[in-house]
Amino acid sequence: MRAKEILINKIIQDQGIYPRFNTDTERVNLFSELLDCGTNLGPVKLVRGGGFYMLLDGNHRLEAFRLKGRKKISAHIMQVEKRHWRLWAARFNNVSSKPLSRKELHKTIRDAWEIDGIRDTQEIAHELGCSERYVRGVLQPLRQGEKEKLKKKVLELKKEGLSEREIAKKTGKPRTTVQRIILERVAQNGTVPKWATQETAEKGENIEESAPEPSEIDSGPALSENSVDDSGKSPNNLPETTDKPPSVIPELAKYGTWEPGQQEVLRALELVLADWTLREISAELHQPEVSIRNSAAALIALHQAQSPHHPYEGKSVDDIADGLGMKPQVVAFLDEFLTYMPGIFPTRETVFYWLRKKENFPPYRTEDCPVGSLIDIMRYESIYWRCVNDKIKPPWEEEKDEVPKYEEVPQEVVKGFQQATEFFRFVTDLAQTGALDLVMSEVMQRYNILLVVQNGLRDVLRGHTGAL
Repeated sequence: MRAKEILINKIIQDQGIYPRFNTDTERVNLFSELLDCGTNLGPVKLVRGGGFYMLLDGNHRLEAFRLKGRKKISAHIMQVEKRHWRLWAARFNNVSSKPLSRKELHKTIRDAWEIDGIRDTQEIAHELGCSERYVRGVLQPLRQGEKEKLKKKVLELKKEGLSEREIAKKTGKPRTTVQRIILERVAQNGTVPKWATQETAEKGENIEESAPEPSEIDSGPALSENSVDDSGKSPNNLPETTDKPPSVIPELAKYGTWEPGQQEVLRALELVLADWTLREISAELHQPEVSIRNSAAALIALHQAQSPHHPYEGKSVDDIADGLGMKPQVVAFLDEFLTYMPGIFPTRETVFYWLRKKENFPPYRTEDCPVGSLIDIMRYESIYWRCVNDKIKPPWEEEKDEVPKYEEVPQEVVKGFQQATEFFRFVTDLAQTGALDLVMSEVMQRYNILLVVQNGLRDVLRGHTGAL
């Protein structure tokens, strides 16, 4: 997705939809120091709101730009339905280097339910990128309170003499729900009150609410707080079934044709979400196992590329594709869907645990670990989730007191470091193109000549010394 330069005074920070409770001043100062050194902090994420832009992700980066008096900032302009702004803002922030706290995530879910009017737990989970079971657990106290209010309202209307049909129309609830509430009161009293109809009492044993409450509540944490299971088992409680899960592919086919490889990689990730093994997915799609495994790794790498301060931050689609030996158009396809429709993919954590399983990870190990390879991606991801579990910052985010601030480093040191960095980049480019071998060969030849001259000069000097 191509970033655009947006005027900062056109960006609105709506605390009503932004998920974080507070702005971390230390983090803003850190970003400000990085800007002074020319560090690319990555684009913020915005949506259009009238003549302005609404901030979804990047509050600390934006504040750092404002602190430095910058007029513009690089941004990705997202196409998101307004009622989903809050959920997308939480989703982006939760996969950042500083995930949301439990309270912040819970508030987002409750506000989506109450303020945004999203009364479908599956929709909230889909847009937020977590399990529906978790959403139901968060909303359970809220929904219970709403049920008590509904009960009170139904019983009051019944006492006023309204029929079940009239109560259902007035409350906007199914008639079966109204009937259940009335029968519960009948059971509590042990007698049938005069306002409970005989028809209702006769039907009572077969009446069930159209949407029963779950019997179990997931009190476990969201994406960033799930504990690491060394057995490799995914913590998302995915169903163990061999039935084929539904697919969004038929629906998406209405909007255009598929490029080679796109349909296969999308279906493979849908089956990863359903916790199929690598061998089962390979047999189902008639695709090599390495292709499916690399597709999952590419999804993780794209998440890493969006994570501030991560070693892969800002990594391009072409770089990811090159490291995994994939077609760039397939990785670009994943990147587009991760940006605009992230809910159709398994979460970053789910993919990680799926790849870690013994039956899905490659049975071999290589001595070298090329940058961008599956082993390299999983190594960083393992460090990340281990640190999340231990509630510590990954090593690339740690603040070391003994390291001076950037503005305290002498400019000649900074300049020398930049020159050295450019030199090693130049050497790396030579190595990748094969030109370094020729250069080193010539260097060694000149070095041998220098040794010959040096030895000759030493012999001459020794001769003069003997003559003396």
